[in-house]
Amino acid sequence: MPDVHGDDYKFEVGKCSVLYEPENAPAKVQATIFASGGPVPHALKAAQDLKARGFAARVVNAGTLMPFDKDAVVAAAEKSQRIVTVEDHNVNGGLGSAVAEILAETGQACRLVRLGLRDFGESGEGEELYEKYGLSADHIAEAAVRNLD
Repeated sequence: MPDVHGDDYKFEVGKCSVLYEPENAPAKVQATIFASGGPVPHALKAAQDLKARGFAARVVNAGTLMPFDKDAVVAAAEKSQRIVTVEDHNVNGGLGSAVAEILAETGQACRLVRLGLRDFGESGEGEELYEKYGLSADHIAEAAVRNLD
């Protein structure tokens, strides 16, 4: 996997890290993309692709799911039209569920789109599976802006 953090990055258990913040973004970006594991580089590419199309998307790396960074989700909900979670895992019981639970428990009003497996996966080449299961940069970008008002 490509290194997505700079040389000065220090990993902290239970803390998400913002990897990409769009320049000159509106008060509320179209989307904040929370990604974990292998899809993180795809989320960064999606944000760059969206920038070229005139959309602002922030990318957050969720390096740990337990404990999870509640403050990062609340801040994203306040500053985003929607949150997109991306994980190479089932959407139930992983990153998507953690974010959904925080939104529900804190009463944050923010649309949530969960990208990940909906059933059992299969074996294969990583990039082919990311495409098949909707975890590629193109799929992430589409989820970030689909049906925005």
